[in-house]
Amino acid sequence: MVNFVKPVKSNDGWEYWNNPVDALIYETKGSPDLGFTADIQANPIFDGSLYMANLAAIDKAKLDGTLNNNLIDGLRSPALEPELENALAEYSSLVGRGRIREAAMLSTDNSVVDIVKVEAQLYGRKDREYRGRELARTIATEELLTNVDKILKMSGMEEIREGQLPKTKDTEYERVPLTTRKYGLKIRVTDESRRKNVHNPYEDSIQVASTKEAQRKSFDVISELDSALPVITGVAWDTYVSGTDRSTNDPATDLMRVIQGTIEKTNVGGDWSHMGMNQIGAKLFETNSFNRGIVAKAETSSRKPNVRPAVNLEDVMLVTDNFIPQGDAFCVDAGEDAACIFLEGPTTVTTDIDLVKTQTYVSLSYHLAQVINPDTGFKMVGVYTPLNPT
Repeated sequence: MVNFVKPVKSNDGWEYWNNPVDALIYETKGSPDLGFTADIQANPIFDGSLYMANLAAIDKAKLDGTLNNNLIDGLRSPALEPELENALAEYSSLVGRGRIREAAMLSTDNSVVDIVKVEAQLYGRKDREYRGRELARTIATEELLTNVDKILKMSGMEEIREGQLPKTKDTEYERVPLTTRKYGLKIRVTDESRRKNVHNPYEDSIQVASTKEAQRKSFDVISELDSALPVITGVAWDTYVSGTDRSTNDPATDLMRVIQGTIEKTNVGGDWSHMGMNQIGAKLFETNSFNRGIVAKAETSSRKPNVRPAVNLEDVMLVTDNFIPQGDAFCVDAGEDAACIFLEGPTTVTTDIDLVKTQTYVSLSYHLAQVINPDTGFKMVGVYTPLNPT
């Protein structure tokens, strides 16, 4: 992104990875298949979360009129090694003198600053418009291979006769080995586009890439729930008694009859915490007369994907996302006994330049959505009639 006098550790075999456990960017000699260990010379070099926090503090100060040099000087540097900190300072100096286009120009050598700036953009702003992954419990992992253990509950107590001892019962576990899947996106920026375009093609491309990555993660969670959860047929929540504004069926009663026989069933021990629906379904759910009342004003439903308390359902969060099929409702425990887990593995961005100065960024993300406990979740179908888009 900036033409440095001295490139920072480039073209010498180093790779740069974002660690989801501590949210730091590491330089390594090879991929962290077994974590960020000394075997691959893993060394933290950049704090992307601190970088985004600094930007947020500056934006806030601009709005309330308190932005000054003292505030900026008081911000901690996100760079964790001196060489990279000097490179970032030079980048900021170019931008500060108004040389935006020059700051956006590419050096002939690859540099760590190119990569860490991309990392901060890619992994610092998540879940703005895609909320499906909220239906799974996120587990950050350094390794590409991991194991998930589940205890197998023994049966209940039994009556015994005088002088007898109860039968011996063992505590058993089930181990499920999981391998995170690799997803990638390739961004190509030519030298001509950089010189002709009044915009910053890097920033624009990176913003699109970050949206696509968040989109992919939510899509994977919803696809896994849609295919792996048990299916139960519900009653229609969108029908009304003829000639009235009174709904025919109560969604809460319909859901509770199923919850008691599934997620919160005896010997299961789940806790229903999240319900996922398409925004259209959420609107019909919230305006059902059993939820809004007969005389009460109709509730205003958000058309945007979000997470909010579910109406008339204590301690349940309503998750809305465009990807959730119309007519269905996903009901899951997303807490300690989660039906679905989302393994958030390491991410990396690599960069290369060819002879005609075309720069290529490749973003790689390792993650996995997996239903590991189908007893604590189900897909309820037929709760409303899908509406075809225009």
